[in-house]
Amino acid sequence: MELKKNQNINGNLNISAKALEIIIKKNISEIEGVWDLASLPFNLKQFVLKRGGIGQVGFEVNSGTVALTCAVILKPDYPIQKVCEKIQDQIKNVVQNMTGLVVSSVNVYVMDLCTD
Repeated sequence: MELKKNQNINGNLNISAKALEIIIKKNISEIEGVWDLASLPFNLKQFVLKRGGIGQVGFEVNSGTVALTCAVILKPDYPIQKVCEKIQDQIKNVVQNMTGLVVSSVNVYVMDLCTD
């Protein structure tokens, strides 16, 4: 599934869900306290997939904005709320800067803590 970004005299610009996942995964891995992206929960995945997305990142386009959803595994001994706020801020900024999409929200689901 693709997000239609822009239509102009030169043609269309479409951004795939896979491209969004790669952008988000690369940038999430740089945040202190994050272990990795996780798979979205089954019920949530079905809900998100009705709108768009793949296993680790979902999105919903509404009135020219996109709401992103991701599931994460965090490292222990980091404040969960602060790490998630950093994830939300960083994802919103990087997706907007790299794609030009307007991000209305970033929903983060903490699926697990890595104990390795």
